[in-house]
Amino acid sequence: MLVAQTLRGGTSALLLVRHSRNHGSGSLTLGSSSRAIALLATLNRYGAVTCHDRRMLAAFSITPLGVGESVSRSVADAVRLVRASGLPNETNAMFTNVEGEWDEVMALMKACVMKIAEDAPRVSVVIKLDYRPGTTDALRHKVEVIERHLVPSPRGDNAGAFAQDGPLAADRGEG
Repeated sequence: MLVAQTLRGGTSALLLVRHSRNHGSGSLTLGSSSRAIALLATLNRYGAVTCHDRRMLAAFSITPLGVGESVSRSVADAVRLVRASGLPNETNAMFTNVEGEWDEVMALMKACVMKIAEDAPRVSVVIKLDYRPGTTDALRHKVEVIERHLVPSPRGDNAGAFAQDGPLAADRGEG
């Protein structure tokens, strides 16, 4: 079972998930799981946990453990699944970013973990989520907002749009 934490109001959640063949076929556990599950249960009791049919960005990094020094072939298998998913995505040196509805993104990340687990006795996953209902094209838009602030202003300084617009859009919840 993949446990996910999302707080009301679009607060991001950070999940550390590990897969180990020693814990049963295909089992996933959340680091410090008894505390994490207790926290999620408490939040759910007060209506603070939501996770259905909502737009989100996910940045995740999967590391196969116990497969030797190079993990690039296994990671490429996971990236191949992401690209074939049809969801907006990008891969950089540290993470793969993907945008979509909660259920489809979670299912994709699980498929990536299971694919790597075919060849690795243990899989470590770091996931950062930006849950933001009603937002589309956030993968591109968040970067564009920051880039606008990097454009030099007519005064010749580097304040750019920041001097004209006030605080960064990301600080106002726009990015």
